[in-house]
Amino acid sequence: MDRQSPRTSQDKCLHIRISAEAIRRRKLLERKEHLERYPDEEREDPIKFTQEYVFERCPAYKRIAEKQAKEVPAEEVIRDLADVLECGVKQRNELLREAGYQTDPVYLEGDALRKAIQLSQKTMDYIPFPAYIIMRDWSIVDINEYLLTFFKVNTDDFNKLNEDERNILHLIFDKTQPTWRRLGAYSPMWYRIAKHNIFGFKLANQMYQYDDFYLRRVRLLHKLPKFKELWDDVTIDNYNGSMEYETELDHPDVGIVTFRSLMITHSDFVAYPQIIAYIPRDSSDEKKFAAIGLPVKSGNWP
Repeated sequence: MDRQSPRTSQDKCLHIRISAEAIRRRKLLERKEHLERYPDEEREDPIKFTQEYVFERCPAYKRIAEKQAKEVPAEEVIRDLADVLECGVKQRNELLREAGYQTDPVYLEGDALRKAIQLSQKTMDYIPFPAYIIMRDWSIVDINEYLLTFFKVNTDDFNKLNEDERNILHLIFDKTQPTWRRLGAYSPMWYRIAKHNIFGFKLANQMYQYDDFYLRRVRLLHKLPKFKELWDDVTIDNYNGSMEYETELDHPDVGIVTFRSLMITHSDFVAYPQIIAYIPRDSSDEKKFAAIGLPVKSGNWP
């Protein structure tokens, strides 16, 4: 709660209304411009982002918009309002701030992001495992040589990938990439990996699903075969994947290698950039790591 603010509840309700209406009008205009630009696109709710639309989905907001509310709605109501308005994290924080509630963490930008990436690169260089650095949309910022060895991909081939292709989900779904074949090429193993990664992406970005980076990434991924089918099938509520998740790789030299993923961050408050590193599942896979040419440290395997 905003205990130190001298604003009254009525003041806060006024500020919520001003901010929410500014966001709603902007969303309504953007949607109109989008529909004019893409007239053949499948239409959504025809009244989307009108006051009627918002009132129907967030009844508590009607009292605020009509200047009848005397008490600030609960935080859950403000978050529901933000979802109805399809707010990105900055817009949602604007509404939370006006209501006097704690805001959500935002992703790093500018110099802070560059410094965080540099720190992650130094850490990755120290890790004796296949590893890479990803951003919140799961785009790949950097990789180490061990990862190229693990997937048996040469540096030149990786460097040929454009910015949009350097993304975890893209590399899983793009049939032209060697990663698609290494991960099973539409086998049951590939489907399991694809579904788990879609679930992980959605779970990691629950608070950011209306941000531009998220919408852009999903739009690009929808161009790839099988993606829409699995994206629609996997939801946070219905996914039944195991917490003891392991991934399999069909390496051309040693056959199937099973490995686990480590996720490394440098902050309790900012999840990305994030380092992902791979370690063998057991002693059998450790031997395959070694045969591939990766450094290994004998573990106390079950």
